[in-house]
Amino acid sequence: MRCTFLLLAMVAAASAAAISYKDVIEEEWQLFKLKHNKSYDESEEQFRMKVFMENKHKIAKHNQRASNGIKSYTLAMNHFGDLLHHEFVAMMNGFKRNPLFPKANGSLFMAPDNVEIPASIDWREGLCDSS
Repeated sequence: MRCTFLLLAMVAAASAAAISYKDVIEEEWQLFKLKHNKSYDESEEQFRMKVFMENKHKIAKHNQRASNGIKSYTLAMNHFGDLLHHEFVAMMNGFKRNPLFPKANGSLFMAPDNVEIPASIDWREGLCDSS
């Protein structure tokens, strides 16, 4: 009887101290926001957390394939983890020309005007001084 009571007390203590899945997700989300200095208003908080968790899931699935040799690289969470794919692409994909600067046809090379360059150079001269 005493052993049964002790066992029930241990199970009760363990279940009281157990962390729920929701608590783990919330903790990861709070750490992500703290690490990357992110903050949201109430209306966007839950949406961004859901996007973050979906991106974590995609990363985990990809890395599992990488560990099985299906993919040749692994992924990790970074400061873009709360963005949808199309938001990331819109933000990071492509050069954005400044509309204040006029369009110009630039050249790749401009030869200097006042420098005379020899046709060839013997780079061995002066390297080994025999004195």
